Amino acid sequence: MKLTRVLLVGAGRSHLEVLRHLARRRDAALEITLASPEAQPLHAPMLPGVIAGDLAPADARLDLSGFARGAGMRFVPDQVASVDLYTRIATLESGEFVPFDVLSLDTGALPERTLAAAGHAIAIRPVRDFLAAWERLRQDVGKGEINTLTVVGGGAIAIELVLAMHRRLAREHPDNLPRFAVVSDRTELLPGHPQEARRRIGRLLVAHQIVIHLASAVAAVESRGIVTVDRRRIASDRVVLATRASGPEWVAGSGLACDNAGFPRINEHLQSISHPFVFAAPQYATVDTEREAQSLPFSRRAARTMAANLARYASDRTLARYRARGHPFVVIPVDEKRAIASTPPLVAEGEWVWRLKQRIDRRFVTRFRLSVAQPAATIDEERLS
Repeated sequence: MKLTRVLLVGAGRSHLEVLRHLARRRDAALEITLASPEAQPLHAPMLPGVIAGDLAPADARLDLSGFARGAGMRFVPDQVASVDLYTRIATLESGEFVPFDVLSLDTGALPERTLAAAGHAIAIRPVRDFLAAWERLRQDVGKGEINTLTVVGGGAIAIELVLAMHRRLAREHPDNLPRFAVVSDRTELLPGHPQEARRRIGRLLVAHQIVIHLASAVAAVESRGIVTVDRRRIASDRVVLATRASGPEWVAGSGLACDNAGFPRINEHLQSISHPFVFAAPQYATVDTEREAQSLPFSRRAARTMAANLARYASDRTLARYRARGHPFVVIPVDEKRAIASTPPLVAEGEWVWRLKQRIDRRFVTRFRLSVAQPAATIDEERLS
């Protein structure tokens, strides 16, 4: 029996779902390796809850090492430094070489390199570095050393973070609470979401006296604030980057077909248009269609398609097509027991929404702490065809 070596790079949400599906299949023809820097990473959707102090970090951590071991997979706690697509060998930062036959990418997105490189801004990725910076920031607020705090980004994660930080600091240091601001290059917050969701979030930010700067693309971050492309200056003692700017440099450096931001270009099978043995999560890639190129949000259906196609490609079977359906479902906590849910065209708000998010997040984390040997349904490949 021919053994196909599958290397998963990155433990984003798509790859986590892919791991679960492949673990259920227990395909003896596949040798699965996951390369990711942390053995117990924080589940990204739970980061705002940790920042707000609603969750302990330990409650939001996944056990990738234990999960992989229980599923008969190999886990490598290291970062990929480069990939040779000709020899099909990945080089890790430790210098270790990992050969592969099929490569799958879910590497996440990095903030604008020129903004982060100056050292005056805090990027939300990697999460472990952000958490350490957040602890230092909290201490500085307690000392009265921070008067203004700005979050760059107008998407859901930026809004979640600014509300979480405000809630935590207002509770811990009410007398030293900084002035908050949100800066976005878009003309509206939460682009792609219903007007009602944007209205509610805008009203909430104003109620917390959080200043909103729209149509304000950031050109540089300096020691005392932000400089926009139209040369306006926005004063800030600390700046948090919550933007999706580019992919890791080694991805484009490998020769893989990428867009201008360094994200892989993939087809409707979630397969590289230049190297058919490479697949990528659509939320960190550009999907080339006959009509246009587009970036798609995370969906479990996309993860199921990735898992099915990795197995199908290894056995020379016809690949499943990914058909994006519906809109992203976003839940933004607004206080300790209330949240806003948005999935166009619907918007809901209340304590039940908050409880729903807690249940979804905790159930996901639990899946990576329980044994994967228990019976579970396999991928319904007929539905993916």
